[in-house]
Amino acid sequence: MKAGTTSLWQYLRSHPQVYMPQPKELYFFSDGDRFDLGVDWYRSHFTAAADARAVGEACTNYTKYPRVTGAADRIAAVLPEVRLVYLVRDPLSRIRSHYVHAVDRYGERRPLAIAVREEPEYLNISRYRMQIDQYLDHFEPSRLLVLTTEALRTDRAATMAKTLEFLGADPSLGAQQGTAQLNRASDKWVDTELSARLRRVPGYQLARAFTPRRLRRWGNSMTKVPLTATVDTTMPPDLCRWIAAELDDDIRGLRQFIGSTVDAWLASFAQA
Repeated sequence: MKAGTTSLWQYLRSHPQVYMPQPKELYFFSDGDRFDLGVDWYRSHFTAAADARAVGEACTNYTKYPRVTGAADRIAAVLPEVRLVYLVRDPLSRIRSHYVHAVDRYGERRPLAIAVREEPEYLNISRYRMQIDQYLDHFEPSRLLVLTTEALRTDRAATMAKTLEFLGADPSLGAQQGTAQLNRASDKWVDTELSARLRRVPGYQLARAFTPRRLRRWGNSMTKVPLTATVDTTMPPDLCRWIAAELDDDIRGLRQFIGSTVDAWLASFAQA
């Protein structure tokens, strides 16, 4: 969550040998009620896959242990030969983005320094090795590819080629990667009185659905206030030290998967 999965999903599904359905998140393996709908319900979302070499989905709830339990067990039971791609991000950046998401989506009103200490999920989702271990109980490490948000952002072509090769698709065919990063905090806006009135105009939602993304952003800038301008996402040094202490062992346990990126993350904690 908040590590770029929407962007990765979009890049993958644009490849001619990859099929990923819309909507992005099916929640089949993380939601007991969805899982009870049965494998045929799940399979129905992939009927258009045709002869795609890689067929899959993306769902951040599959790595939200311990709030979400059983996802790895269910995946192993239904898809024992699955290949897993896990996207991780510098924990400080991920937690900050998670907080902005909570403010925007769920009305979080506590200051960041208090919310992160009081709500375990901010740290738990950033305990990447803990999340990985849920899957290593069922799958060999060779079936797991761990990517970093930083690599996806700074060396996208090589990262996507590595991912496509892991999934059995031809990297030479490429994917329409573009330059956009989806679901950025800078794309979130807070209503003003004017924008709230506009949203109540009949036909507004329909018109918005057919408006190009760039034009929607321009319209937001004319009528709304950026969410990031209303939320203090500053991480005090004492909070950074507390997060560093809480996550130290977990981050070091990632070295076998992301190598020297571990050192860069640990350095970012020291500099925060």
